[in-house]
Parts: sequence; C-alpha cells; structure tokens
Amino acid sequence: SGCTSVAEGTSGSTGVALATLCEAIDLPCQIFMPSDQSSAKSLAIRERGALCTVVPPSSISNPNNYVNLARRLPGFCDQFDNLDNYAAHFTTTGPEILQAGVVPDAFVMSAGT
Repeated sequence: SGCTSVAEGTSGSTGVALATLCEAIDLPCQIFMPSDQSSAKSLAIRERGALCTVVPPSSISNPNNYVNLARRLPGFCDQFDNLDNYAAHFTTTGPEILQAGVVPDAFVMSAGT
C-alpha cells in the first residue's frame, strides 16, 4: 500500500502488536507511550526493533501527549479514531465471538483497545 513506516501512540499493547508486525515485514516502527505504563511493555516494543519514546502522561489536549506526538509522523495508525479499526472488530472479532458459541449476557465498553 506504499506504507514506509508505522507510528502510534499507545499505552502499550497495540504498540507491542505493531512492533511485532513491523519486525516481521521489516518496516520502521515508532511507538509513543506514557511513562505510567509497565516498563515491560516498552521493553517488549524495543526488543522487536521499534523505537519507543516514553513521555510524561498528559491530557489529549496537550500537544505533547503521546498520541499527539505520534500523530505528527508519517504512518500514524490512529487506533482510537481510525474507522478501519472499528470495522475490523465489527466484521471479524464480534462474529468470531458469536461463532464460538458465546452468548453475551451484557455488553461493556470502555475507551482504548
């Protein structure tokens, strides 16, 4: 698709997944994450060859928020507002859960991944 790099702001789990994918396809990856997250996550990201910049936690309205720093780079995935992220869960994750025979009693939603 012409993508030459990947950048994301994440609390860690998505960053590990992106770093793993980028390592497999030899694509540069830069992850920004807040410093209040587990150092094991940033270590896992770095072990996969990605750059991981840890910054102080701040409001999303702050230009130096981890997501806003990633937003400045080419290849920004935008996990929180990317409609493809929603569509992937709607078309694959949800049906996979239902096909496994799981009958939900309730639906609980939060912000994040």
